[in-house]
Amino acid sequence: MKIDITTVNTSISEQEREITENKLEKFHRFFDEDAACQVKVRNEGKEMRVEITIKIRRDILRAEAKETEYITALEGAIDKLEGKLRKQKTKLKKRRQTDKALSEYLDTLPELEPTPAVPTAAQVVRHKTFNIEPMSPEEAALQMELIDHDFFLYLDPETGMVRVLYKREDGDYGILEPQY
Repeated sequence: MKIDITTVNTSISEQEREITENKLEKFHRFFDEDAACQVKVRNEGKEMRVEITIKIRRDILRAEAKETEYITALEGAIDKLEGKLRKQKTKLKKRRQTDKALSEYLDTLPELEPTPAVPTAAQVVRHKTFNIEPMSPEEAALQMELIDHDFFLYLDPETGMVRVLYKREDGDYGILEPQY
């Protein structure tokens, strides 16, 4: 797994970079060499925000934490990544049966009850561009949970149409199919 560390409005020491790589070392055995890990460190006033994004083939696993100290925020984000792996254990095992190392790791994790997402009001604060991948609604739901969003945009492989999968307040999912 390749690790890329970037900073915004701050800098981290070489020792902190080494600590970051050592703490992320545990994920090396679960993901192959094609996996890419991006760590973004931002100074937000008196707090440090650490965002960790791991791209595995076409899947994305993401977590972030904000603390007053960098290492504490890093550990919080890593703990969240491990929690997401535990939460998605069954779904990931079904999709990754060929990835033996990840399956073995998932077998060692205790079962967790999924927690329902609480919708919050949001403002448009940034613009993102990304590639739309063809996938089933089940795959889109898994991706949505892994990146911790309330919606996911994907391409229906059967129709070639763009769809939006979203999480409903009752915990179920809905699909939006635009007509154009």
